[in-house]
Amino acid sequence: VDHTVNANAVNRVKAYYAAKSGLELSLLRIKMFKKVMNQFGAQIPEGQKGILDMIWQLPFSWPPLIPSSAGLEKDLIKEKLKESSMEASYTTTISDEGSKIDINDLGSPSKNLREITKKLLMQIFENLKANDETWARKHDRLNYEEVINNMADWVDGDLEGSGGSSDERAVFSPIKSDPKYPPNRSFRTIEEIRLVPGMNEEIYSQLKDKITVYGTRAINPNHASADLLKALDPSITNEIASKILTRREDQEQGPFKDEASFWSFVNAEGGRVSEETQKSIPLIFSQVTNFRVKSIGEMANTIREIEAVGIEISVSF
Repeated sequence: VDHTVNANAVNRVKAYYAAKSGLELSLLRIKMFKKVMNQFGAQIPEGQKGILDMIWQLPFSWPPLIPSSAGLEKDLIKEKLKESSMEASYTTTISDEGSKIDINDLGSPSKNLREITKKLLMQIFENLKANDETWARKHDRLNYEEVINNMADWVDGDLEGSGGSSDERAVFSPIKSDPKYPPNRSFRTIEEIRLVPGMNEEIYSQLKDKITVYGTRAINPNHASADLLKALDPSITNEIASKILTRREDQEQGPFKDEASFWSFVNAEGGRVSEETQKSIPLIFSQVTNFRVKSIGEMANTIREIEAVGIEISVSF
């Protein structure tokens, strides 16, 4: 028993440091991407800058997956892998954190940004009701609008309830009757929304991969997920979202350059996004600056996971 317990402890340590190795390598890839962009970005044609995203965008794992096209090099790679002292394995992914919906914008001083943020969150569930019969049937009584209003009450600076309540503290009172709630401050982590009244696992599971607290006050269509693209407007269907993903990866045309090129493509493919809606949704088309790194280490069926977010902050003196 002692041997098994100690062996498992060693495996946990190895899995953790494997995950940490993947994390550090991912941070190096991000640093390399930014260095290349700073040194050579101006020399690359506008439509081809998306090629550099492959520096950070492609998943990486250890041991590396050997493609069937490797041919004679496959045996050489396997031989080198045997020389490695790395017993554990890891898998890493890097995603654009800035392209998600920033839930702290629910408390923005800008009324327009507050309203569009709420609309985007609402649209996630409207799309589920319209396109997923199983979800709609199972959660027909789910009051997600009330939960989103409570999220807004968490971050706004007043005590007036967003859902029509005269005092938002009455809604938050079940939280251990703690007078600190709602705190009227920004969310510090995504997981903190679990403390919002009415939040449950069904709502949280649909939001967690589409929201952030490290946003750029706008959505980048060149990196947003299909679900987030559909949340921009009800007329953006699964088919249109899929075409957007294909179009932005096209090596000849490159990513979308501005609002005009993006909305023109959407409406040309069958979208019906009005000019008023287009003007109200803040979009950004610059290079990625905020990243989320997820690294999973594994050793003898023991798994350790590390997540880190890297954000770029500009300071003026």
